[in-house]
Amino acid sequence: MSGQDQGDDMALATAHNITLEPSLKTAAAGPLLSALRTYRGSPIALDGSAVEFLGAACFQVLVCASATWRADGVALSVLTPSTAMRNDLTLLGAGNLLSIEGE
Repeated sequence: MSGQDQGDDMALATAHNITLEPSLKTAAAGPLLSALRTYRGSPIALDGSAVEFLGAACFQVLVCASATWRADGVALSVLTPSTAMRNDLTLLGAGNLLSIEGE
């Protein structure tokens, strides 16, 4: 394990955990953005295990947050994404834009 990997593991151990809603449709984008903004500058671990649908608006929020956290030098990772979430990421053509633990 590299020093960077160890640092990422430590950051996730102290990360704020956010459980993503099962239905991440357009109406969920605003609340998701608000929840993420609350922890700006702190590591975040997103639990994607309950996600049944990931729509484009929430995907955009997650990708923008990921880029922001990366620019800030802070970890933002998706933990245990559901099969449905992985499938939706594939359909949106951009699963590689999010840090997914275990990959």
